[in-house]
Amino acid sequence: MSLLGQLLDLYCEGKLCIYCVARFSFRIGERYYSQSMEEIINNLFQAEKREVVHPKTNCVICFNMSIYFQSDEIVERIHEALKESGHVYEGTFYINTSFPQAIFVREIALCRYITRTFPSKNYSPFRLKDTLRFILMNKIKDWKCELESPLKLTIEFTHQQLREDGDKLIEISVGKKRKRMETLTSTIAMNVIENIPLKVFEESFTIPPIRNEEDPGKYRFIFERDYIYIGGRYRKYSRQLSQ
Repeated sequence: MSLLGQLLDLYCEGKLCIYCVARFSFRIGERYYSQSMEEIINNLFQAEKREVVHPKTNCVICFNMSIYFQSDEIVERIHEALKESGHVYEGTFYINTSFPQAIFVREIALCRYITRTFPSKNYSPFRLKDTLRFILMNKIKDWKCELESPLKLTIEFTHQQLREDGDKLIEISVGKKRKRMETLTSTIAMNVIENIPLKVFEESFTIPPIRNEEDPGKYRFIFERDYIYIGGRYRKYSRQLSQ
């Protein structure tokens, strides 16, 4: 069985959304994500010469947060916010996406599940955060995305069950219960992945992972404006827009 075939099996079982199937089979680009979900499904099944099915999916990797790949609302709100930012930014901005670190660990868990059938040290699929960022950069065509732009936009996604996974990661990493206000950083996540035994990892994070909720989570926009010389003085502006 091919890699795509194995991923489609997980999709048919309702464990993966079609967007994560595309990501983990190295399909990324406007050609894929500018299509409707139905077109993406048809393309992937046709590639394997399989009959198309439409199961109800509760994705164990992204918790169905990949639906934001085709969210017109997010694109519209970005356009509105950029228009309000003022001419002083000269049409440039930098965009970043932030998802719970527990998603990264779940992506690693799926990679380990896949490499049992397809051993490869180089298997590294596109991460959820990078895929969404790529899609949004291509949809905001009137503005130029530059790393050093003084106008920075972060879209921060949260999910209750993934927060619970984060608590578990911290406990595994530091060997104690989570402290109040202690957050899961990428450093802690990588420390867990690199240092705990495979058996402990699999006991804590089922391969493929199991999820319990259908909630696609929430997101908010965070705009940061660097200091800019306006009206004889430097001023810094920031704004947060929550959903």
